[in-house]
Amino acid sequence: MKPYKSSSDKENCSPQSSNCVTWQGPNLSCINLCKGDSISDVVYKLALELCAIKDATDMSDIDFDCLLTGCTSTNDPEITVAGIIQLIIDNLCCSVTDLTSVTDELISKTDDLYEEPILVLPLCLQYIDPATGLAVTTLKLSDYAVLTAQAFCTLRNTVITQGNQIVDLDVRVTVLENDPGYVPPLVTPNCTYGTVIAGVPTEMNILLDNLDARICDFVTAIGDTTDITAAASSECNLLGSQTALSQVGTMATLPGWNIVINNMAQSMQNLWLTVCDMRAAMYDLKNCCDAADCSAFFLVYTANADITRANVTLIFNSGTVIPSGFTNCPGFSTVSITDGIGNTYTDTLDLIAVSTDPLGITYDVSLAFLNPAMPYTVTVTGCIIKDSNTCSKVVTNVIAPPTTTTTTTTSTTSTTTTTTTTTVACTCYSWSVSPNSADLADATGNTLSSNNGRVYVDYQDCDTTPFITISYTTSTIDQVLGCSCNIPYAYYFKNNVALPCTTGTLSLNGLCAL
Repeated sequence: MKPYKSSSDKENCSPQSSNCVTWQGPNLSCINLCKGDSISDVVYKLALELCAIKDATDMSDIDFDCLLTGCTSTNDPEITVAGIIQLIIDNLCCSVTDLTSVTDELISKTDDLYEEPILVLPLCLQYIDPATGLAVTTLKLSDYAVLTAQAFCTLRNTVITQGNQIVDLDVRVTVLENDPGYVPPLVTPNCTYGTVIAGVPTEMNILLDNLDARICDFVTAIGDTTDITAAASSECNLLGSQTALSQVGTMATLPGWNIVINNMAQSMQNLWLTVCDMRAAMYDLKNCCDAADCSAFFLVYTANADITRANVTLIFNSGTVIPSGFTNCPGFSTVSITDGIGNTYTDTLDLIAVSTDPLGITYDVSLAFLNPAMPYTVTVTGCIIKDSNTCSKVVTNVIAPPTTTTTTTTSTTSTTTTTTTTTVACTCYSWSVSPNSADLADATGNTLSSNNGRVYVDYQDCDTTPFITISYTTSTIDQVLGCSCNIPYAYYFKNNVALPCTTGTLSLNGLCAL
């Protein structure tokens, strides 16, 4: 090959072989052409590719008869790629048109043959048509299917949401189950009260419960802040300006006197100063004005209970001395009888009359529900008065718990021993017990857990041991107690304090047949 620089100037160019001219373009992997190949190779490879394309696109042997006969409006195509593609598009459009026509014809025919059924909607799917405001209770099958599908989707979404919530709740419950919960800290108390022992570490909640109970007991015994304030404000009117009894000046001049009372401590301080002032004045009065009358007042008595311990007799004539001219105080003297577990009988006493009565005075204490198995503490506060001069004395006696008196006679031979026991006779009565459920429920807060939820009855058995204690944990009505020489005593414990049971717990059946 003899290349020329230009076809128009080929006579004047220097001949140059195409093998000597190189390709300086990029590598073309699709035709395996590399930079640096000779122009001869480049032209040769391009010619090969051109021939391959010509052979691949040769349509001289393609049969177009089926495309030409498919639609009556199709003309003979130009034998080119574009012509053939256009022929195919024309036939597709023609086929769609024919198919639509046939489909429309079939639909028109089937509309005459099939009528959709009307279905009744269940209550859960019935709704109000927003256009008419009327309830829709029936739908065609197709509409019914759509409505059902919509309802299903709604339910599905709800189930998915609830499923996610259940998973979340399950995780949270697992966390809560694995959490040991609140563990109250231990606190070392400085005092002993209730079930709390000083120096022993105790759970805070138990300590708080005991403190709460103690505060309630304190308020009950001392009074609340209103009561304390009222008591502190009960000082005699203008007491500070009153003349002192034991020295010159007013009460306000006494060392330590509180002019203004702001709390109970200040009120108590003034009270003690007043008492001391009165005592000093009374001492002076006693030394100068014949105190022999009160000094001659002696209060002496004996106290006894009968076998039932329902009656207590006090005899004063053996030792009580009333000085001449004295009479009973306006409120008389007082008598207090307690069993030491919270039950107390109180009454008044005409000390002038009983001081000379050899039979004394007898008190029926049965309604006080004293525990007959416990010692009775009798306290007499004697009060007599003469010419506005009052004498008062307090004397306490204890009636010991009852015991059984037994006489034993023994006779012995070489082979046998005979023992005879005699018990002091008493009148025996049959009793029944009906523990009250309220008492059983109230029996709580005891250090000894067996006292919780339990009612006790003490009585003196006529046949066996002197005193028997029976406990009950159910509220069964009319449980037979047995024969008793005394009035049985029913009680329970709350916060370690014995309390009498509700009236009606015990009922008398009558005399026992012994």
